[in-house]
Amino acid sequence: MATNQKHERNSGVIGPVPKKTDMAPEDRRHEVLTFMAEHRLALKPAAVYRNLSLHRHITFGQATVLNILQELTESGDMRRVDPDALGDRQLVDLAPDEGRGVYIVTEEGIERAQSLGV
Repeated sequence: MATNQKHERNSGVIGPVPKKTDMAPEDRRHEVLTFMAEHRLALKPAAVYRNLSLHRHITFGQATVLNILQELTESGDMRRVDPDALGDRQLVDLAPDEGRGVYIVTEEGIERAQSLGV
């Protein structure tokens, strides 16, 4: 079985890309929540996915990250806010059908992540 090769820009080394394996849905949710709780940034779903891929070597795709962010928003662990309002230092929640938003962890989400062992 051949492995894919990936160039690591910072090291100048080409190494094998870890093969993606299945993660349990609760583990996926935990990865997203703990990442967002650790960094406390307002991020677009694609940026969450790219950073999880880069720093956590996640084994699930961008669509799954978006689904998890939506679930975490429904459970109160995350907020989906208007990116334009952030320029005015305001967190304005968006309805599910209101344009593209950015996600930011709530205090409840931070507390839940800490209880999970962040």
